[in-house]
Amino acid sequence: MLPSVVCLLGKVFRGGVRKQLGGSVTDALIISWILLCLRQGAESSEGKGEGVFVKYILVAMLALVTCLCSAGTWADDSQRRQQQITGEAQQGFEQILDLWRQEQFDELYDHLVTAPGSERWYFVNQLNYSARRPACCWEKLQDVEVVYLDEATVLLTAKLGIEVEGFGTRFVTRSFRLVRQTGVWRLPEADILSLAEPNMQRIPREILNRPY
Repeated sequence: MLPSVVCLLGKVFRGGVRKQLGGSVTDALIISWILLCLRQGAESSEGKGEGVFVKYILVAMLALVTCLCSAGTWADDSQRRQQQITGEAQQGFEQILDLWRQEQFDELYDHLVTAPGSERWYFVNQLNYSARRPACCWEKLQDVEVVYLDEATVLLTAKLGIEVEGFGTRFVTRSFRLVRQTGVWRLPEADILSLAEPNMQRIPREILNRPY
């Protein structure tokens, strides 16, 4: 009877702990310790009655409850941390859109992951020849979904409103990989240029916006 009980409890403990800890190294160590307690209890109870084994079961169950409570707390803290990171990343993305809309291209460049060989003046020049910019207010960003990848990386998917000169606002749904470098959430330079679609045949913004 006792070996059957050991096997059954082992399966229950293994399933419960793995559900909380996700199959980590800690999971394996805790399960091994609990099963060892049960095995020792089974061996010690031979010839001494099942009362001894019950004591070992209680010890193992106490250990299981303790580790599940600790795992639950750890999971809650981890989830809060992920929510904090995704929230900060979204704020960083909105700041990037605002800098672009306000034509603060120099500062915008400092919020980008630049390509090898990229130069600030070239990036600014490209945006000066763009007839597109992020829309304002509620049209700027909709249906946002931010997926946590790690402490410094998220995947943001959203519907962006892009004002196109002479045509009004157009909407595009895209996914963006944002990374945090030196405390700043950054977007690849190529993503901005792809959305901007510079047209070197148009009159640059710096001339169009020049006061007379």
